[in-house]
Amino acid sequence: MAKTFNMEVSKALKKKTSTFNRKIEANMHYTSEYNGSAISFDWLNIFELVCPYIDKIVRNPRMALISEESVVKIEKARKITVDSVKDLTRNTRYIDEIDENNNVKPAKILVVFNEETCNTYEGRLIYTLIKNLNIFLTKKEQELEGFEARKKKELEYVARTDTGLELVGIELRISTYEKPKDDSGKDLTSSLDDVKKRIKNIRDYTNSWDKSAFMKALIKARAPLIRPPISKTNLIQKNANFQFAMQLWNFLQVYNNENGIKNNLDTEGDQLIKGLLNDSFLIDYFILDSITKSKKEQKENLSNYATQIIKTQIKRVVELLLSTGIKITDEEILKMILGELNEEKTKRLAGTMDVQKKFKSAMEDYIKKTKEYL
Repeated sequence: MAKTFNMEVSKALKKKTSTFNRKIEANMHYTSEYNGSAISFDWLNIFELVCPYIDKIVRNPRMALISEESVVKIEKARKITVDSVKDLTRNTRYIDEIDENNNVKPAKILVVFNEETCNTYEGRLIYTLIKNLNIFLTKKEQELEGFEARKKKELEYVARTDTGLELVGIELRISTYEKPKDDSGKDLTSSLDDVKKRIKNIRDYTNSWDKSAFMKALIKARAPLIRPPISKTNLIQKNANFQFAMQLWNFLQVYNNENGIKNNLDTEGDQLIKGLLNDSFLIDYFILDSITKSKKEQKENLSNYATQIIKTQIKRVVELLLSTGIKITDEEILKMILGELNEEKTKRLAGTMDVQKKFKSAMEDYIKKTKEYL
């Protein structure tokens, strides 16, 4: 026959619990390491789309003709132009002598160098884009190498207290390593090889660009990197290859600002979280204090502590709901408790009925076999 449950808590247990809670000195530390961009490979699609168009620009860059003027010693001048003669008439100080036949012998003369170069605004834009793309890929490759280590959460909780009779301490450390999934929900490990192959294909493009005459010329010229905002030149606006390149430029700008930031969290927690951990500390202590050699005494101890646990947890749940802005009535709280209570009773009743059915079946088999011998 079941015993009647007593909701009253003894004065001694009330005092013990009150002292325990009042004297708790606790510290918690929570860290999470998670990089959203490490598990999202949507960037691969646009990279694969745009790379062929950037490749066309690098292989066939638009050249600009530039003229550079320089005054050099006459023996170093390879070509004398009309501009050289005109400059000499304006700068007679460059004339060394005029002979008896009126032949002019200059010591110095202006020379004009005409050269085609890809060091244009548009060229520097692609140069900057390729450098940014290489930096982005390097980060992604590093993230993939240590992928699982970045999917980690860890909680540490250390507390000490005094019940009035005992000094109690706890040290808790719990960690999780989330199983990585890609955007489709499939295990990431099953698609990681495919991702690496796709990245390698993009790397084939970037490696060839780094060795191209286009990149070497801009590196040699120490071309400055382009910074936003981008000037909308006719070539950038109307050329199809540059239009695709600008898609990648804009994508990287948005992606780095929104997704490249690590969603790491390092916190000492707040009072609500610490309160929940303190409650867990109390329950753990009750469990420890209930353990005895006598199973009967152990059950009695747990029953006594169960009353205090129920009251503590109801109070904490209500506090938690109210602090998060959830309105809940007394009736809803009671309904929630009754629902859990009825569910547990149903499980136990079903278990008892199963035992009865098995016992009844065994007895019927026993009686049947007994009759065969009579």
